[in-house]
Amino acid sequence: SGTVGACTIEFWIKPESVTDGCVVMKSGEFAIRVNPADKVRGCFGHTYSWQVFPTSNQTAVGKWSHIAMTAEPTGSYSTWKLYIDGKQVSEIVNTSGTNSWTGNDNDIFIGVDMDNQAGGQTGSFHFDGNIENVRIWNDLRTPAEIREGMFTTYGSSEGGLLEQWSFNEG
Repeated sequence: SGTVGACTIEFWIKPESVTDGCVVMKSGEFAIRVNPADKVRGCFGHTYSWQVFPTSNQTAVGKWSHIAMTAEPTGSYSTWKLYIDGKQVSEIVNTSGTNSWTGNDNDIFIGVDMDNQAGGQTGSFHFDGNIENVRIWNDLRTPAEIREGMFTTYGSSEGGLLEQWSFNEG
């Protein structure tokens, strides 16, 4: 589908346990996971070739936390950053050639890892907890925009907002 460029993925989570769980993923693009070893970690790349950037920051069981991941392409590399509750906690510069979000037609999965495994999709690494307000932007949200937008409800016409799932229907 061509290169989209910069992107931001953000959401709220409330873990019920500290197990290895995938919160949001798009096969062949990105994933954000929570696990006991790496705490909150961002991943980008594609099946069998994920690049991971862990943090030493853990989200507390039973407590809501806001998570955001940004990707900023610059020439032949990109800078990926991870934020927890509006504060940057991790950064990695990717020089592997995967320098931006390509905007492929793969599905986005919430609460489970559905990466292609041996030609088929398998559901694994289920997130144990609550997920709210998942948003995907086709632009680089600044740290100030991330902090200011954490508690904001956006309409469908908000500039740069590609997808939004509130999960507050009932």
